[in-house]
Amino acid sequence: MPRIITITSGKGGVGKTNISLNVALYLASEGHRTCLFDADLGLANINILLGLQPEYTLKDLILDGRTIDDIIIRDYKGIDILPGSSGVEQVANLDPSRTQELIGALSQLEDYDFLLFDTSAGISKNVISFCLATLELVVIITPEPTSLTDAYSLVKVLSMNGYQGKLQVVVNQCKDFSAAKSVYNKFRGAIQKYLGMQVYALGVVFEDPKVVEAVKQQEPLLIRYPGSLASQCIRKIGQKLLDGTDEELSSVQVEGFWKRWLGVIQGPLKLKETGQKPSKGSEENNEQGTVVPETRAPVSKDDNVGRSEEREGRGHEKRDKIQDDVVGKLAEGLASLAEELRLIRNALEKNGRPSRDLQRAGGESFSSPQGPKIKLDLEAFLRRKIAKQGNEVQ
Repeated sequence: MPRIITITSGKGGVGKTNISLNVALYLASEGHRTCLFDADLGLANINILLGLQPEYTLKDLILDGRTIDDIIIRDYKGIDILPGSSGVEQVANLDPSRTQELIGALSQLEDYDFLLFDTSAGISKNVISFCLATLELVVIITPEPTSLTDAYSLVKVLSMNGYQGKLQVVVNQCKDFSAAKSVYNKFRGAIQKYLGMQVYALGVVFEDPKVVEAVKQQEPLLIRYPGSLASQCIRKIGQKLLDGTDEELSSVQVEGFWKRWLGVIQGPLKLKETGQKPSKGSEENNEQGTVVPETRAPVSKDDNVGRSEEREGRGHEKRDKIQDDVVGKLAEGLASLAEELRLIRNALEKNGRPSRDLQRAGGESFSSPQGPKIKLDLEAFLRRKIAKQGNEVQ
């Protein structure tokens, strides 16, 4: 049975597909039969990264009766690639007999040592289904705050839906090891404290201009620049995967994986927590994917603390109302500003002759082409308008 590993991220643009491809190539170079499954069921990133144009995709297998042999790309630099596609949402509507046929077809992928799934980013049902179906999950993060918050949001959804597998993290695009360690510790601390899940460090990939060069040339980094800093990091990640082989995880059957995947695709997905309503400023903000800092941790049930939380909640509500009022005022001002700019543009298009609408609106008149030229100071106009709106809000 192959080891099934899903590689994902909460945010796009973190280098997930690049890492997936090059790790697969490293595993193959070490003599392991490896299949890379492009599970980005919308953009087919692996095809773009390598300049491939497959004749058939996963959609043809699901809907048009094609076989695995029809759609798989064999022996690309030592690995097999199974291209994904859009339209897989229709899997949810398959009848039971067709579902069993699909499981049987996908179960033919059991002849590999490693089966790697490169998902799209985010918390769509397609992404969550592959993550929940696997027992080995690799999450790619970067030092960007949005990467950390989106990754936390992804892991939280997995936690709410009962994920019990091994969660591993790769920190990508780091300047040095110290920065990578700091990012990993922040992410791990939030996951362990607020979700109660264990996190393991799989590796780090440092910033390297050779990565961009390889992408431009549509060649794998590990083959185009084998001696680059990023390639060395990739090999260490691949070696750690080999060293960390778990007998219990490696014995997972391919058929069981696909049954779990279909179960998630065809069933409801839990996206909100049930039970006690979270206090303001803590878990409520986490629904938006925010990594909660230490000072926002859940507090004890002491009465004094409870009253303090209640006052803080009222304070939040008051500030929210003020912010809503400010936004409303600014929206009205912007609408008025847009209308005045439209009238000014109309006047200019009429060779400087103001329209009646502009005169009625109290706008400044413009001279004819024969008259003196008037310099339009649009920046000063905008500053006055914004200052006026600010005074009205106050």
